[in-house]
Amino acid sequence: MRKTIILGVFAVLLIVSSTLLLEASSLRNTSSIPETVIPYSKNMGVLKLQHEVVLVRNGYFAVIPNVTSKEELLAFVQQNKERLNSLRDGEVVSATITFKRPLRKSELLRLLGNNVKIVAVRYKSYPKGIGQMPYPMEVNESKELEHLEEKLRVELKEKSGIKEFRLIEGFISAKVIAPKEELVRILKSKDVFDVNVGPRDVAEKHEIKQVIIEDFWWYYEKYILKAKNK
Repeated sequence: MRKTIILGVFAVLLIVSSTLLLEASSLRNTSSIPETVIPYSKNMGVLKLQHEVVLVRNGYFAVIPNVTSKEELLAFVQQNKERLNSLRDGEVVSATITFKRPLRKSELLRLLGNNVKIVAVRYKSYPKGIGQMPYPMEVNESKELEHLEEKLRVELKEKSGIKEFRLIEGFISAKVIAPKEELVRILKSKDVFDVNVGPRDVAEKHEIKQVIIEDFWWYYEKYILKAKNK
């Protein structure tokens, strides 16, 4: 099971909320889905599509990848590419971009460019852990993040014997709003693994007002990166 750092109790100081930090195991048991931007309830619709689970409630739509092998992961990436290419020229959509490696803030901004609105970014901690924060936020200069990093460094050393800790090793994904052409450009980058605009046909059928798409860095790390290092 992956280890996830959720800013949780520090949210009042640091961020508005942490969103969609779901454990992979919960996807197969909807009764155990933890609270997300769309809190789980009996009134929530749960759609199990190929390679993904979709949560629908009151005009909101959460897309969570669900794959069990490298082959399924690569098939999902191809499906997402086809979905992106099928958009109308100039169409502006929500999308989640998963990177191939943790990017520095400067690399992330240079890659996305000026015509892409960044909604949230997810980061990888060192030596382990994943967190998410809304954007914009001056993460490099943030005193609050520095204090949080030091607090976690002390706690991890005392409780787990971890001697070296960095809260933000790099950014592994970004939730954005952008026109089709910008997303197609971004997908061509050597640092981008996937651009996911979600199942647009399902969203239109349910008259969705807001779409939240989860990245699949965890699957990429498990089936691609770790496999290379074996």
